[in-house]
Amino acid sequence: MSDANGFYLRYLWNEITGHSEHFQFDLHYQFWTLANAKLPAYPNRHGHYQQFSLGGNYSFIKPKKTFQLLPYVSLRFGYKDERTYAGEFPGPDYNVWSINAIGEAGLRIKLPANIIHKNCYYGLTLNYQYVATLYKSNDYQLVSAYPFAQNVNYFGLGGFVMVDL
Repeated sequence: MSDANGFYLRYLWNEITGHSEHFQFDLHYQFWTLANAKLPAYPNRHGHYQQFSLGGNYSFIKPKKTFQLLPYVSLRFGYKDERTYAGEFPGPDYNVWSINAIGEAGLRIKLPANIIHKNCYYGLTLNYQYVATLYKSNDYQLVSAYPFAQNVNYFGLGGFVMVDL
């Protein structure tokens, strides 16, 4: 449900937290190609961004084999790299990078687990994220051509699979 092409990977790991049922180490990586709705100079300019973040995820309810609504919160810190480069016509490349704090609240809609495997949970995730920019590099030509917001917030919808190894 995006006007960009890319992928989003999230890895929750409770090994580092002593197999906690509620608190997990939270690792994110995402890469998106900026579509023409996001980059007004397209096709003369193309672009992409990638973001890497680490933090913690707290789940309020332990997953079970039945249908469940699983609320959670997450706080992460990360690095984001935003680039534009020449499209059909030659031109200079631009790069802006930033250090961000990311707060997230969400709800996982978990479907019954016995269909695939007893320890495999799957379903849909609804979430809200607020990204606060703590530091941004100064490439004013890029900022004037593609106005990146200092702080952004958005709602998300996605699918998830949790495998308890």
